[in-house]
Amino acid sequence: MKKLLWTALGLALVTGGTAWYFANKMELFKDDADAYKKFESR
Repeated sequence: MKKLLWTALGLALVTGGTAWYFANKMELFKDDADAYKKFESR
């Protein structure tokens, strides 16, 4: 049971980190939507 909790916590951290990372990327590419689409499709 503990392993399941740690796995859920790890997934939550990874998801949060990824969301934060992409939010920052969106800020960088706000002026250039095409560049962001290319970045996103990779």
